[in-house]
Amino acid sequence: MSEWPIHWAHPERAFVLGVWLLVFLGLVWLERRGDDALDRLVGPALRARLVVQPSRWRRGVRLALVGLAGLAMGAALLQPQWGLRHVAAPRVGAEIMIAIDVSRSMLADDARPSRLERAKAEVSDLLSYLGDDQVGLIAFAGRATVLSPMTPDKSFLRLALDGAGPHSVSRGGTRLAEPILRAVAG
Repeated sequence: MSEWPIHWAHPERAFVLGVWLLVFLGLVWLERRGDDALDRLVGPALRARLVVQPSRWRRGVRLALVGLAGLAMGAALLQPQWGLRHVAAPRVGAEIMIAIDVSRSMLADDARPSRLERAKAEVSDLLSYLGDDQVGLIAFAGRATVLSPMTPDKSFLRLALDGAGPHSVSRGGTRLAEPILRAVAG
């Protein structure tokens, strides 16, 4: 790969610059030929009275600007690009560890049918949106227990989720630090 920071999206169109060079040289030739033909037709004194022409300097600037404009259009056809390149990369799935509180307080029925069942339903809905992502499940109360390690198998996760309850952990209470540490550890 070249070290030059610019690359061209369509280098196959470079022939347009060669065509433009020929057209530009033709314009220069016609400009000079027109002056010579006019000089042959009339003398310099009569020419000054018949034709008002800009100075040679102005005509040179005009030709240079036309040449630069054609060069810029040719370069635009090549579509110069620099900076970041967009490269198609394989999708890397996320790794998500879900911690669900299975303490006895989650059995309260202030949310129908219970807080625990409501949380399980929400996690189950979330699983349907995750695609090929790696997902794990931790149940926690006084202690944290990994019910499912990271896996793309959503049916196994739903099975582990259905079995989650206060009996899934050995100690009651609600300690949030332990499931966070387990989730970070993997």
